[in-house]
Amino acid sequence: MTSLLKKIRKDCRGQELVEYALIAGFLVTAAAASIPSVANDMTTVFSKVVVMLSESGGSDGSGAPRS
Repeated sequence: MTSLLKKIRKDCRGQELVEYALIAGFLVTAAAASIPSVANDMTTVFSKVVVMLSESGGSDGSGAPRS
């Protein structure tokens, strides 16, 4: 039993996985912190596109043809 515990302590194969998981967690946290400002900007851009399409007689964004 003690030889098994020694073997487990010396085994470092899972260390890289944990490090990559931590890096991914930090990236997700940073992205989540910056998303509200990006979401507002994207909403503004898409709203402008819809207005321009409506004024030009194009689609209103619903996917249905204009009558």
